[in-house]
Amino acid sequence: MVFSSHLFLFYFLPAVLLFYYLIPQRGRNLFLTLASYVFYGWANPLFVLLLFASTVIDYVCGLIIARPASPFSRGSLELLPAGAPRTRVQRIALIVTLCSNLMLLGFFKYFNFGVSSYNALVAAMGCANLGLDLAFKVTLPLGISFYTFQSMSYAIDVYRGQARAIRNFVDYACFV
Repeated sequence: MVFSSHLFLFYFLPAVLLFYYLIPQRGRNLFLTLASYVFYGWANPLFVLLLFASTVIDYVCGLIIARPASPFSRGSLELLPAGAPRTRVQRIALIVTLCSNLMLLGFFKYFNFGVSSYNALVAAMGCANLGLDLAFKVTLPLGISFYTFQSMSYAIDVYRGQARAIRNFVDYACFV
């Protein structure tokens, strides 16, 4: 389903808006998150698992960056002091979230390109039998670049002290 399809414009969007305003304020972010997962998984339900795994990694890393000693303890998550030194654990958490997002984006954006470039190169060298004949092509998930950069900017902003980490997982999932 794409944003410009009649299915989205005349059925999905009105239904989501209707239920959003019928649901109590407290459950709206959960509903929007679930509706987003339905929309995202419409083309391929496996993309929902990918999105969920990435969301969990980024959420946990954000909490670790905000409070490296005890990320899951109760209490408010204060804004980190801007320009103050960060611990090794905070730097590792930032590296983990950035690397996982960039690997996700790189795989989906460039896997098919890499395979076709390799095949063209070995064919040009006269070794076409060394080419990769894969039984699958990687489909690019809808909005993967936007999602990836949104997640990375959140982690970077928390690390720099420009944003507070989000304590509630549903609120974070709805945000990204």
